[in-house]
Amino acid sequence: VDVFVNLVQVDAHLNLTYHERLHRVMNRSHQRAMNLHHRGRRGRRHRTAPRPLDHNSSSIETPLQAGHGEFLMKLAIGNPPTSFMAIVDTASDLIWTPCSPCTLCPDQPSTVFDPQGSASYSKLSCSSPSCSALPHVCDPLSNDCQYIYRYGDQSTTSGYLSSETFTLGSASFENVGFGCGTMNWGFHEGAGLVGLNRGRLSLISQLGASVGYQFSYCLSGLEGGSSSSSRLAFGPNSSLPSSSVGAIKLPLLINSRNPDFYFVDLEGISVGGRRLPIEASAFQFKQGGTGGVVVDSGSALMYLVAEAY
Repeated sequence: VDVFVNLVQVDAHLNLTYHERLHRVMNRSHQRAMNLHHRGRRGRRHRTAPRPLDHNSSSIETPLQAGHGEFLMKLAIGNPPTSFMAIVDTASDLIWTPCSPCTLCPDQPSTVFDPQGSASYSKLSCSSPSCSALPHVCDPLSNDCQYIYRYGDQSTTSGYLSSETFTLGSASFENVGFGCGTMNWGFHEGAGLVGLNRGRLSLISQLGASVGYQFSYCLSGLEGGSSSSSRLAFGPNSSLPSSSVGAIKLPLLINSRNPDFYFVDLEGISVGGRRLPIEASAFQFKQGGTGGVVVDSGSALMYLVAEAY
């Protein structure tokens, strides 16, 4: 199956000048770089199970992900389908959207998914494979899988890990695991988030063989404003329009410390055709699994280690 989805820059609906958009992009990218750096130092092995759902507690330990991003994608959930615009994030795995009743949603979007209105919705039990993919707690009465997911900027979503039919473009996919968030804090763009990293709960991992475990995206620059077009494609035969020539292919590397991220082998940087005097080792994995260069859909700027400067 080949699926194409249009992407929208998160500030496209705002009446901003180019410099205002650039300022907002720089602020978000800086915050995200700090979050990714922190996540990289912790590594996936530092995830621990949360305590029961006490949302007033500051001691809950949860996965620390990058969170947020620069682009929104349209998708529909349920039967009949309800459409949403959600953040695309190649550094996160969980797919989630606000669900009613939303008991703590101060920045709640106008569209909230109602599980009771869908014929294909079901909560996942604590014994389901999807539930074991992230720290969780079990409802002692129903055995439902409850999750708490915290991002690097401390924004948090919690609720029930569930299963639903997802519609992307004209294609529908059944039994996709996602977070039905009934308590969400700190999110200002979109109605949830679509994780696209290598984790078991990400959209690309769950669609799996039906799309050949492949996706690609083409992002437009800020110059075009709301009129610029970006696209996300799933499937082995999907191709994205591009005006660039001389495109090259790079293998994606795996870092054992952070196996869910997409790493590439950066050898050097040239300016005006002249190679800068930066040792290739500055961009390579270090002993212990730190270092490396991550491709990230949510970072509009490139951030380098200090020795590269």
